[in-house]
Amino acid sequence: MLGNLAIEGLKDPSKLVYVNVVGNDIGPKFTPIGSLATLLWIHMLERKGGIKVTVSQYMKVGFAVGLPSALLHAHGFVVHLIVPCNHAVFTRKLC
Repeated sequence: MLGNLAIEGLKDPSKLVYVNVVGNDIGPKFTPIGSLATLLWIHMLERKGGIKVTVSQYMKVGFAVGLPSALLHAHGFVVHLIVPCNHAVFTRKLC
């Protein structure tokens, strides 16, 4: 219900595609259970390489890398919403 209220306030709901992409990309950066590929890599590291990666180790690195990445993505999205696309900088149709 609250999500519907937020969506109704947008002038162009098609921009939500970008939010979805960023949200799906950030999950695996914070926790190892965010994607199957991460779980498989952790398992293969332990099984073949003898390298044990604990959940706490993964999350420490994940937050150190993921949080700045999330903030950068959020900043880019806000700029994309605010800056008009009629600048000469945009050579392709990005808006």
